[in-house]
Amino acid sequence: MNRRIPFWTWLIAGRYLRWNRPTRGGWHFSQWISVVSLVGLGLGTAALILVLSVYNGLEELTLGMYNRFNPTFKASPERGMQLDAQAWIPLIQKVEGVRAVSATLQTNALLRVGTKEALVWIKGVDRAYFEVIPTQDALVWPEQTTAGWTSGLVGRPWALVGVGLAERLALEVGPQAPPLLIYVPRQGAKIQALSAEQAFVEVPLMVEGLFDFQPEVNQEMVLADLDSLRSQMGVEDGLASSLEIVTHPNADPDRVQQDLNRALASAPIPNRLRLQNRLQQESALLKIFAAEKWWTFAFLLFIVGLASLNLVGSLSMLMLQKRKDIEILGVLGARPGSVVQVFWLAGMGIVTAGALVGLAAGAFLCLLQEHFALVTFPGQSGLNPIPYPVDLRWTDALLVFLGVLVVGAIFAWLPARRAAWTRQG
Repeated sequence: MNRRIPFWTWLIAGRYLRWNRPTRGGWHFSQWISVVSLVGLGLGTAALILVLSVYNGLEELTLGMYNRFNPTFKASPERGMQLDAQAWIPLIQKVEGVRAVSATLQTNALLRVGTKEALVWIKGVDRAYFEVIPTQDALVWPEQTTAGWTSGLVGRPWALVGVGLAERLALEVGPQAPPLLIYVPRQGAKIQALSAEQAFVEVPLMVEGLFDFQPEVNQEMVLADLDSLRSQMGVEDGLASSLEIVTHPNADPDRVQQDLNRALASAPIPNRLRLQNRLQQESALLKIFAAEKWWTFAFLLFIVGLASLNLVGSLSMLMLQKRKDIEILGVLGARPGSVVQVFWLAGMGIVTAGALVGLAAGAFLCLLQEHFALVTFPGQSGLNPIPYPVDLRWTDALLVFLGVLVVGAIFAWLPARRAAWTRQG
């Protein structure tokens, strides 16, 4: 049965929450403990808002760096490792909103430069890839390129290397630099116990540029000519490991994704394709961020619970101070449950005030960080410091507020129940 809280209990609880001017003896102990409880809850709430906002900012920063290298959509085979790009590309290009489609062939490889070696990912790309991913904007060498720079790469083997990998291998660049030697697995070859080298093919590639997308890609990725990689690996023309798609700037990505899924599902081509947007391409990274974020939220909420222990002392002292009031309420006919509600509402007033103060303080600090970059971390290679990213979201603020209220309600109810025993005693 749902029992409504009498209005008079709200009035009395509000009266108990009023802070009178200190007497000659100063504030009562209950008022001092109430202040400590409010401050503890406020600090815990502000910490929750700050930590969640920092996780949001780091997530946005990391995904933003990956999105420079990830296409709007990526289609890969549901079964096997390769797809028929010649059959799928014309069908995808007919979907409204699609601007360009690129066939890519990616595999792991061994890169050798002199006596230095590194395990890398090599990604064979066609000419349309430079429309899908603005690679030219990410080049750090050559520093100046013309609009038709990519057309000079057609018809010959070439490679673009990440700056992190080039620095790790002390890579020489320029017209006089020796070619890279990349060893990739030969298509259909079986590794024999005594002749493993026969299962791999050596691909010499001239370095035509160094790119800077994001640290992980810069350390592990080599872009190469798709046709050269196919011929060396023994892959049939037209086959690829994935298709990378970019949409027009004014196109709605959600609608284009729905149209693409319908087109891929109804196509009379064997071996279905799985379509992923940018977030789905980094689903593992998002799961890691979500796990860290909510485990941290749970831990800090536990600390808020510890801060709420002051609330138990505050309400206990308040009940001792108002012992005569409890007896008078009993004489006037107040039920024990109503007396409990008075002190519970008083505790919830402290909890609500602490939560609101903490939300305001946390939001204020987040705004200060966004506009004035109070906290920074050093940039790469001596570049200017980077502001620590924060992203304040109203959904997180609402969740923190509700979480603090629930924790506070539990700790306010525990001492409030003793009010009924005090009356009976």
